[in-house]
Amino acid sequence: MFLIESPTASILYTGDIRAETWWIESIKRHPVLIPYRTGLRKLDKIYLDTTFISRKMLHKYFPPKEEGIAELLKEIERYPSDVVFHFHAWTWGYEDVWQAIATYFKEPVWI
Repeated sequence: MFLIESPTASILYTGDIRAETWWIESIKRHPVLIPYRTGLRKLDKIYLDTTFISRKMLHKYFPPKEEGIAELLKEIERYPSDVVFHFHAWTWGYEDVWQAIATYFKEPVWI
């Protein structure tokens, strides 16, 4: 995230986030944002990356990330141990997925 402050305005840009309960709770307690949350300062704008929000998808369920990672590990586990996987991930944010794969299978992950 980026908090952009000037003498005349303050803007919070979240970037691409997964607004799960843990994230919302952590942002409430983030030391840099406490002045804004308590009313000591005014946040003029918040820019949220809402890639998966639309009127048609308001009630679509997105599982928490840890559930998605657990499902991925189960799927990988179905294959013989000599199978090599190539994941196409061209953005940031997958580091916890790679760590989970490396830890669970006790194998190095090459990036």
